[in-house]
Amino acid sequence: QALINILRNAADALAQRHDTPGIIRISASEEQRQLQLEIADNGPGLSPGALENLFTPFFTTRPNGQGIGLTLVRDILGNHGLRFTLENSSEGGAVFRLWIPAA
Repeated sequence: QALINILRNAADALAQRHDTPGIIRISASEEQRQLQLEIADNGPGLSPGALENLFTPFFTTRPNGQGIGLTLVRDILGNHGLRFTLENSSEGGAVFRLWIPAA
């Protein structure tokens, strides 16, 4: 459910682009005995106000949003003891990173 919510947010961000085709890039790599999963989009990125409130329940930047998707992401991943970040990418857009301990 957490990854579905992240992918939906990325797709919603792409809907705001009209100048170039939208891209969602999903990649995985191993780093220091951890699997790093990365989901990046080339949408408009996150505003400073959004960055401050990403995980605040019922905060949304979308007209029809409910503001619970990222709260669920935080809770689900936190309950599994997983580390993650969600931030603007230096290449534009937003990037979500999740670290999963390697077996």
